[in-house]
Amino acid sequence: GGSCALKSKRLNGWNLDIPDLDKIILPNKPPIWPKNGTARNMQKILHLSDAHLQLDYKIGTNADCGEPVCCSEYHDRHPTLSFTPAGKMGDYNCDLPIWSYNAILEDITESHQDIDYILLTGDFPAHDSWRQNKTNNIESITKVVDGIKKYFPETPVFPAIGNHDTFPV
Repeated sequence: GGSCALKSKRLNGWNLDIPDLDKIILPNKPPIWPKNGTARNMQKILHLSDAHLQLDYKIGTNADCGEPVCCSEYHDRHPTLSFTPAGKMGDYNCDLPIWSYNAILEDITESHQDIDYILLTGDFPAHDSWRQNKTNNIESITKVVDGIKKYFPETPVFPAIGNHDTFPV
């Protein structure tokens, strides 16, 4: 709604397939729940949600553009009263750069080599809903999935779609 509705392309009636996660490896048996709180029966779960990848994030662009998401050349085309350069690993007024997402996954892989399964609960595209389209949303989902496949190739994944993954949002 509001001013975003005028900038958004309205398309309806499309399905969202999560790339390469349609053949998930599911455990052969139900999970083993802990008995009397003993740690030996516990499982380690990685829950990834709300990555909100900003695929056009650019270091040094304006991070104070006055919109919900900044830090790209698109936002630098619009004049603002102030300028704060976007940092290397991200910025408060921006969404997550792809290299930061991959660095996080790499660190998790190195720090937690005993993850039993991953809950992947959506919201992968950036918050710039007025700029979104089906192609870019699928690209964000694909980048998230590519990272999971690279850093956790043998770990079972249980995906869900978030409210920002479809188009229109």
